[in-house]
Amino acid sequence: MKSEHLDAKRGPRGSYTQMDAAKKVVLESSLEGVPADWVFVRFKDVDEYNRISYVELKRYRVAVFKDEEGVYHECYRPLHPEKDNTMSGANVIPGTHLTPDLFADVASDVYQLHTPVYRVNEFAISLTSLPLVTTPYPMPLR
Repeated sequence: MKSEHLDAKRGPRGSYTQMDAAKKVVLESSLEGVPADWVFVRFKDVDEYNRISYVELKRYRVAVFKDEEGVYHECYRPLHPEKDNTMSGANVIPGTHLTPDLFADVASDVYQLHTPVYRVNEFAISLTSLPLVTTPYPMPLR
C-alpha cells in the first residue's frame, strides 16, 4: 500500500492530534430527506480508523442542521451509497476514533509485547527462515 498521507502537513494543534493513515477515504453526506424546517449549518468530520494490513481512515462528512427551536442535529446519509453504505461511527469504540480491531492491535503491542506507544514505530521487524516467526530488532535511538 502506498502511503498517501503520511508526509502531509500536520494540523494547527500539533503533531499528536490525529493518527497517520496510509489510505484515506472521505465519504460525503447527502443533504436530501431532512425535515423542511431544518436549516443546514455546516459539515462535521467524524473519523474511523481501522488496520487491515495498513491503517485506513474513513472520514465521514456529517451534515449539521439546526431546527426552529435552535437544537442542533447531526445527519449522515451516504451521497454515493453504492460505494459505501456504512453508518457514521457505527463501528467505533465510544470516545475514540478506533475500530475494535485496531484497538486490539494497539493493546496487544503495548500489553503483550510491552512496547511503549511512542516506540511502536521505532522497531523494525525482520523475518526469519520460518514464515510465521518474526523477531523484533530495536533500532538505535536518536
